[in-house]
Amino acid sequence: MFTSTMTYEEILHEAKVDFYELAPHTQIAFNRFRRKYSPMPGYNYNLFGPISEKKTFTTRRHNTWTLEMHINSFHKENFNAGSVMFVGVPRNNNVTEYLFIWNHGVFIPELLSTHFVQRYKERYLEPNHINLNGMHPALYFQRKNTDLRRTYFIPDQWTEEDMKYKQIWISNQGLFVTVNHGRLRVYVTFLDQQNLTRYKALVYEEEAQRRMFENNSKNYKHNVIESAWNLLPMFTAPNSREIHERFVKRVCDQEGEEREKFIREAMDRWDELEKATRGICDALAKACDEEQLKRIKFDVPGIKEYVDKHFKPLLKDQYGKPHGTEPYKR
Repeated sequence: MFTSTMTYEEILHEAKVDFYELAPHTQIAFNRFRRKYSPMPGYNYNLFGPISEKKTFTTRRHNTWTLEMHINSFHKENFNAGSVMFVGVPRNNNVTEYLFIWNHGVFIPELLSTHFVQRYKERYLEPNHINLNGMHPALYFQRKNTDLRRTYFIPDQWTEEDMKYKQIWISNQGLFVTVNHGRLRVYVTFLDQQNLTRYKALVYEEEAQRRMFENNSKNYKHNVIESAWNLLPMFTAPNSREIHERFVKRVCDQEGEEREKFIREAMDRWDELEKATRGICDALAKACDEEQLKRIKFDVPGIKEYVDKHFKPLLKDQYGKPHGTEPYKR
């Protein structure tokens, strides 16, 4: 049974035992819910808005979980349905935290701390005048933030110790700070508007650089030398390598050694591409005077071999879809 004196490790163990006990029962309940509301031809369910039902289960360890099943929208003969189970975890000072597990057959527990829920109310729900219609703020957060992406944003006040264990996620609603305790992800706070604004500025800087690359490299199959010339401003812009490294870290969803390997290889490709780009542009500058460069046709002899050997493979690889760009899915 969950108690106020439990450590995070004990909460994780308790939740895991309950999860495997309840998994068959919650899956049966969810399947029945889906069959109950399966769309019938010609019937417009959207007239009624979102549909949800709740069912409670008590485990052998005397924990009472609530299974919340919902349908957010119907699309012709299909619909968007989901379910999550949650339980209140008593903590000191007579407060309750909420433990959630999404019903996807995989044990991924998430604990929303009291502090997080309070900041979420103050910094998002109340300023946006959200009517919860009786739904608990913790459940509303889970329902509306099913697609989170990990960021590499680090607030100025974070210490080295913070950076080891804390992570920041982004969704349409804002930024959320989490701490991992083993397999238990604990939501500790909702960042304020100042941090959100700064983070958005950093993301805009990264995306602007990426757009510059994509816009100037689409022509590489037809004229690689021209693409190199157009890409040079991206490498000469202030802090360009740092911006690209932030982008790589933000889109990578791998962990541990695999994450470090991906970032290292991505930055190696950046360095090689920059070296090749500068090499091509230096050769152009040596072969042409300033007036010729203004009207250059990018068919300068003597560097085609360099382009074929050093530039084309790099540009093709860098232009491809980055690895690890899939968002975190609950």
